[in-house]
Amino acid sequence: TVTFQITPEEVTGVKASATTSSVKLTWNATPQATGYRIFYWSNEKNNWVLLKDQSGTSYTHSGLPSGTTYKYAVKAYKKVSGTKISGTYPTLSAATLPAKLTGLKVSKATDNTLTLKWNAVSGADAYQVFRWDAAKNGWKQIGNVAELTFTDKNLAAGTEYKYAVRGYKRVDGVLYRGAYPSLTAATAPAKVTGLKTSSTDKAVTL
Repeated sequence: TVTFQITPEEVTGVKASATTSSVKLTWNATPQATGYRIFYWSNEKNNWVLLKDQSGTSYTHSGLPSGTTYKYAVKAYKKVSGTKISGTYPTLSAATLPAKLTGLKVSKATDNTLTLKWNAVSGADAYQVFRWDAAKNGWKQIGNVAELTFTDKNLAAGTEYKYAVRGYKRVDGVLYRGAYPSLTAATAPAKVTGLKTSSTDKAVTL
């Protein structure tokens, strides 16, 4: 009797989507595969750790801290005479979303600038700053900074502006963006110009 061991093809189409506490993996079904084994890389153990052995083509890794990077592998296998035969497998790095930014406030306002400040977001690489564009009825990105402050310049005096700021994490070219708070602030009124005085022995006229 001759027995052929058919090794399943490598899993394709592995993708990740995330929340602040979970990473969901999806992939294409592999011909000849009996099931799939999902692993993540443990820095502590310096090795792959099995998360699940299943037949479906999606898996959610949950209960995770926000703004944290994970490396995954999905391996297809075929069960032959009780033995799981598997081939090569792709790896994918992904991250949970950073937490919603907090502490957004205006630290300084002049007649033509507004300076924003906020608290650091754990796991965020940098921050995107947006200003509401009424003409386009949408947010316009005006800044991308690693610092916890941003100054919007060349503004009109005595005018209200609406801002939003969010943290993000970049993993293998993909941005994992956190939720953002917004605030409305106003520049200071324009400085009075052309002020002149005249006086008599009884009064001063401005």
